[in-house]
Amino acid sequence: MTSLDFIDSFSPAQEHFLRKALLESCVKKELHWLSVPNSVLLLGPPFRLINPPKDIDMPILRHFYLNYVKTFPLIASNPEMDQIEFWRDTVHPFVDSFNEKRILDSIERKELITKRHQINTRLLLLLILFYNSMIVSKKEFQYLDSDHLKDSDKGKLDKLSRNPNAAHQSFDAFQGTRSLKDYDHMVYSNNINVNIVAVDLINVDANAAKGGWLQLWKPVEQKRKLHYLFVLQVTTRDGSAGNYTYKSHFISKLYLDFKRLETDLKKKYPGLMTTDITKLPRKLKHDGGHADDDDGERRSLLDSSRSLASKATKADLKYQREKLRLALRGYIATLLAKPEIAHCDVLRAFLSDPKRNFQELLPSQEEDYALRMELEKRRLMTQIEFQEETAKSVYELSKRFEQFKAELLENPELLSQIFEEFSKTQSLEEVSPLLRTFFEWCKLEIAATLYQVFLSQDNSSEWFRKCLKFHKMFPYSVCYGILKYTNPVKVMTRMVDVLLVSMPTVSVPWASSEKKKVNNLLSMIFVMLLDEDLQDYLKERAKLLEEAPLNDPAFQPFIERITSYVSSHDVEVADEIKEESLAKDEHLLMTIFQTSKLEPKLTAKDIETFKKVEAAYEKYQSMDEHKQADEAAAFVALQQLWQLEVRSRDKELMKQLWKEPELTKLIKKFLVVFYNPLMTVMKQCGIHTAFRDFQTFMDDLMAELKELDEGGIYFTSPVEIFNRFKALLNKHERSFWRILRDLYLKDDKKIFHGLITWIESFLVALRRKNVAPELVMVDFGKMAPQEPVDAAVLENQVNNRMEATMEKRRIIREYLEKQAHKDKETEGVSKDQAAINARWEKLNNGVFEVDNGGLGFDGEDYDELELAKLGDLEKGDQEAQLLLRDLARFDKAMDQNVLEIEKLAPCMHFQIHEILDGLPMDPRLEQATKRLSKN
Repeated sequence: MTSLDFIDSFSPAQEHFLRKALLESCVKKELHWLSVPNSVLLLGPPFRLINPPKDIDMPILRHFYLNYVKTFPLIASNPEMDQIEFWRDTVHPFVDSFNEKRILDSIERKELITKRHQINTRLLLLLILFYNSMIVSKKEFQYLDSDHLKDSDKGKLDKLSRNPNAAHQSFDAFQGTRSLKDYDHMVYSNNINVNIVAVDLINVDANAAKGGWLQLWKPVEQKRKLHYLFVLQVTTRDGSAGNYTYKSHFISKLYLDFKRLETDLKKKYPGLMTTDITKLPRKLKHDGGHADDDDGERRSLLDSSRSLASKATKADLKYQREKLRLALRGYIATLLAKPEIAHCDVLRAFLSDPKRNFQELLPSQEEDYALRMELEKRRLMTQIEFQEETAKSVYELSKRFEQFKAELLENPELLSQIFEEFSKTQSLEEVSPLLRTFFEWCKLEIAATLYQVFLSQDNSSEWFRKCLKFHKMFPYSVCYGILKYTNPVKVMTRMVDVLLVSMPTVSVPWASSEKKKVNNLLSMIFVMLLDEDLQDYLKERAKLLEEAPLNDPAFQPFIERITSYVSSHDVEVADEIKEESLAKDEHLLMTIFQTSKLEPKLTAKDIETFKKVEAAYEKYQSMDEHKQADEAAAFVALQQLWQLEVRSRDKELMKQLWKEPELTKLIKKFLVVFYNPLMTVMKQCGIHTAFRDFQTFMDDLMAELKELDEGGIYFTSPVEIFNRFKALLNKHERSFWRILRDLYLKDDKKIFHGLITWIESFLVALRRKNVAPELVMVDFGKMAPQEPVDAAVLENQVNNRMEATMEKRRIIREYLEKQAHKDKETEGVSKDQAAINARWEKLNNGVFEVDNGGLGFDGEDYDELELAKLGDLEKGDQEAQLLLRDLARFDKAMDQNVLEIEKLAPCMHFQIHEILDGLPMDPRLEQATKRLSKN
């Protein structure tokens, strides 16, 4: 055994990173053990400790399960025997079945399988974040109080000053219409900007279009048809930041041209267009603009004479096809965001035709552009109006809330006290100033969100159309009758029985021959939906293989290697290939093509073909500069095939999961355990009345949005729109207040009160180190590792881990900032809209955010949570894959040469066991749990 007294000489940062490294090792180990059969028995009651796995201990997962999972109010409110049945007879069999069957990677588990496949990254990071803040060491407070927290905030947006005039900032956008040559102000995707600047109205001889021999005898009628030409400004840039050169031209396109573009792109990139690109927007109703006089629009659309068409100037008829213009502009923006599409011959031909290009707009087109830019300016101004009003409310709210946050950190029970206002106040006017201000802020946020979603975005009309259609089709009356005259708990139970009851095995004709058995209706529905997707993928795959370049037999070995990798039943091989890709710092797909771990083996001829693929990949990587998409076609086609194969594999695995009887049982029990208590409370508080109030609100909202969408927005001032939304919310706020109050007062099981107590229990756990640090403090001096520890080597390993972590965080921060900027560009928004979006983010940042330092959080740990959604090297865009490769190298570097650190892991795990098992359960939570289960 070795003394660790030398750790007392470590700096606060060194001690912090040593403790975190050991804690992370313990959490990973426990999550790894969770895949061992019967390991859930070690989580504690109600699981029976019968034949548990030996030499395994899971104190961290046991503590989290007993204190924060098992006690969740919607679970704890069920009778005790129902809870036992849920955990012991449903969850346990499902976990064991999940571990035994080939679900996640469709492979047989092996002894030496890497932990990465058994650990849910997001769960891992959440547990590390929570327990790293809960369990401390001697110098942790010195570390948290150091400049470290300030450094970690570098690169983040500064919060908006809490000032009632803070929203008043000058924007160039509001100085007037932008110049068509203001190239610096444009937003570029892959160095291309496309804006639809005007819409031309042209008259076409309908009879001439029909033509044919019928015209020889049929009397000629003077018929003319109105067509709309969308005028595109196409701007490209070359060079680097600060030294760009620009080229710009205009070109006119019919809607039919856009449809042809989509068709041609689907032929060229079937996989990409199916999986990553939304469909072309459809023509929208009520998109004729509005006239200066009341019946101008009607006359322009119904009167088909040539004389009217010549008189229908922009001054008489405004904003024709404005909704479609914006929707098409958004569609083009999504295409430009993909480099292979942005620089392909199909899109280039669409955007540039020497016979149809022109350099200057006609006076009528310039006038139309000015009118439409003025309309866009008014949209932006409306958002500024919302921001200014919201800023005033945020200023008042923040003054009250800052004190509340400070008190909440010291007294977590304050949250319960806030909700007690529901029982102490009879009307909305009697609530505290804090709650009143909060309600006002909520209304402003809802109003602003409604405007941004349904009125200000390029696809707003399309989104509104879908919502309106759903609203009209939704069976409100049927649902109201069910809620009022029946027991919704029994209704749901019957529905669950119908969907999930076991039935005679059904053969599904569209499924594959070896896997076409489902045993309940819900499984059959999901399997059918998954099979539809798989059929689509199969068609796209066939298109790829039938057309150039993949129809060349020379590519067959690489196609087989993709199939071999994706369908591999040996996860070790897949892991080794990923490790090889990381070691070579190359794209995973390129490693798949040349690794010796896959079949078929490459011949000399295949190697020559690979060199062509490699050259195509290099062109793909430098596509922004060279704009040679066709030269990258081989790699792009193979990558599409790979992505289709990966998606198909995932769908197949989901099908397999849906056929598992354990999943069906879990879903059924889960709905019963969670839904029944909630609906019981809903029934007690007259949920049918609340549902009718919601329908009334939706009717009013849809009517308001419909009027604005059908032309009202063109002549309604920003202030008026703001006031109309606010008036709508004011009209219905009392109904919302009544619902909240009834839910709280008539909740005889105290489920919602239990939920508040449950949330407070997390704050209590995080604050324990401040009130009783001795209960949650690890002591390195008391650790006695079985193997000798070299002090100098340990310190060096800790320092290396610190440096790698800091560099990893820097890369993460840069990626997140770049991605935030890229997201705005890929949305196709202007710089003015991007600036307004950033102002919204600044305005709302930190209002309800509790200071990380107050809870003992290391702020940049949040960044790693953001990256958990990136997935693995098989998914994500090129930048995400590069980032994942960089982070994997840092993780590998951090996990290597840590022998001395790992020697302390068993001692750390033992101390954590003692600490967590010795902690008392939050008495308020314990009482609430007992009360809920008794009820």
